[in-house]
Amino acid sequence: MTIDEIFRAARQQCRYLYSEQEINAMVRVLLQHYINLTSTQLYTEPDFQFSIANAQLLTDALHQLSTGRPLQYITGKTEFCGLPFEVNEQVLIPRPETEELVRWAVEELKAYAEPVVLDLCTGSGCIAIAVAKQCPTAKVLACDISAEALAVAQRNAERNNVAVEFFQCDILDSSKFKTHHSSLIILSNPPYVRNSEKALMRKNVLDHEPHTALFVDDEDPLVFYRAIAAIAKQYMQSDSFVMVEINEALATETTQVFRDAGFTSLELRQDINGKDRTVKINKKACCRKSIA
Repeated sequence: MTIDEIFRAARQQCRYLYSEQEINAMVRVLLQHYINLTSTQLYTEPDFQFSIANAQLLTDALHQLSTGRPLQYITGKTEFCGLPFEVNEQVLIPRPETEELVRWAVEELKAYAEPVVLDLCTGSGCIAIAVAKQCPTAKVLACDISAEALAVAQRNAERNNVAVEFFQCDILDSSKFKTHHSSLIILSNPPYVRNSEKALMRKNVLDHEPHTALFVDDEDPLVFYRAIAAIAKQYMQSDSFVMVEINEALATETTQVFRDAGFTSLELRQDINGKDRTVKINKKACCRKSIA
């Protein structure tokens, strides 16, 4: 089996799921992951012959791709904010939109000498770890309901050589959420996709990524934001802030959750696609651009 044959087989097997451009990009990743070929070899040696063992590895990987299994789960890794992360079916694959939340948070954290940052619904640990890496004076905590996700997050912290204090907690059970820190900066990318929006999502997401980390009931789609607002009300001080990723279709309703909790200073930003995506909530009553 040659490089050229791998590309042709991938286009044939995955043509109903992905565009040709997407298929070619994924095959290049697989070739570099399994065979450690350079980018130059991929383009200049189309007749490069694989060993039988390597050909079998690639054939198996292509079959997984053709079933809709995400590339990141096949290779077991992805990149977030320029850092390497392990991912598997126990955690969401980090998205570029969440990188925007991290960049904004890191910029705001420059005003704090030794901030205490809490990442709620941490999953792979991507937010907490990226913040810890870029803000070395911060004490970073992170929680999740899933013990399996926390195990992945812990390995990711070790991989990136940062200290994050992980703990298991269901933030929807306010009676069990406790921390000894009284002044927190809270970050979160909680579940926010309504079940009715599943029809808009790709098969590779629906069939493989953890639904508990993605979806909420249509009857109460803001349940996690109410929990976050309650935690913020209890643990935030006057110089703290909350930053959350949101469902673009529920921006008004989400900001109202925090207003109802007594927060009056909110700032909304759109993502790279022009969709309402991140809200910053301040404890104090001033910010650069408040939502009217």
